[in-house]
Amino acid sequence: MVLGKKNRVEVLPIERLPHIIEIFSGGCDICRKVVDIVTVGKCRDCVLRVLEVDSEDEDVKKKRRLYNITAVPTIVIDSKIKVVGIPSFPWFCGDEFYRFLEKNFPLHLDIGARREPGDPGSALSES
Repeated sequence: MVLGKKNRVEVLPIERLPHIIEIFSGGCDICRKVVDIVTVGKCRDCVLRVLEVDSEDEDVKKKRRLYNITAVPTIVIDSKIKVVGIPSFPWFCGDEFYRFLEKNFPLHLDIGARREPGDPGSALSES
């Protein structure tokens, strides 16, 4: 929800809600290039998080397992989309682009990964 003209509440369609973009990085030049590409092409409302794959952070480890991260850089959007490597297409935020990504780069969650309350994609994380 956002406040529209004259302080009326306007409900935005799901495609227009801010997206969570997570880039799994190894800190290499290619990873930094992908971070730059996404940073320039994302809209101001989208949230960009860069996660170092060798991090000891438990949340990063869980996401690596859940998203089956086997290469860097890997871009994950809203736990629904997964792009591995340097995108071979222009990166620009928008509804049409998001639909393109959903169709061509769907994320298949690793259902064998151990999930706990609060894990991304876990029914237990929804309250």
